[in-house]
Amino acid sequence: MPTPASTAVSLPLMALFALCVGCAHPMGSRLESAHEARRVPEPLALTYEELSPAWGGRWIRLHGDGRIEVRRIRPDFAPAQGRPEDALEEGEGLQGARGERILSARLEPSQLAPLLALLVELEAWEHRGGVETAPLVDRGRARLELRLGDSRSTIWEWIEDLEAQDRLLRVRAELQRLIERTESGRESDADPSAADRAEDPEP
Repeated sequence: MPTPASTAVSLPLMALFALCVGCAHPMGSRLESAHEARRVPEPLALTYEELSPAWGGRWIRLHGDGRIEVRRIRPDFAPAQGRPEDALEEGEGLQGARGERILSARLEPSQLAPLLALLVELEAWEHRGGVETAPLVDRGRARLELRLGDSRSTIWEWIEDLEAQDRLLRVRAELQRLIERTESGRESDADPSAADRAEDPEP
């Protein structure tokens, strides 16, 4: 039978445990559940960008239904190029950076499974680093934003720290792999002889 003293000690511990359970990031819980169910939630929106005010950068948005878009971000001092309708809206990039669309394509949702697994492995909703500040003129920054329903998370790293951290670098590599898949698919569509060779293999 527990003594009054042991009960007095256990109650705060139980309360602390309950508090820790309640502190789990809702984004993490949702992505882990989706990974266990082996399905990528369609409402998921992932935005990755690398940006330096002096050099510009790249902006990638991927949706759970397979839509992917890539934009080139120009330096803050550079004039905007491309069609006005292709420009990023204010707030779509760090400091409302302007961008021009260079890729808009669609993947099969099943192709996103490795990326989902990587996000869960890295706990990509948990920021590990300093307090976010505005990017410096001569110092670039990488940022990853995840949105799912009413849950949202943002993490970032200085570009020169990407290799040492080895988190956003791996996310970037997986996104690049998906981009290359869309580009190779477009090349096959544009080359009818490729389809003919596939249908009529040499004996």
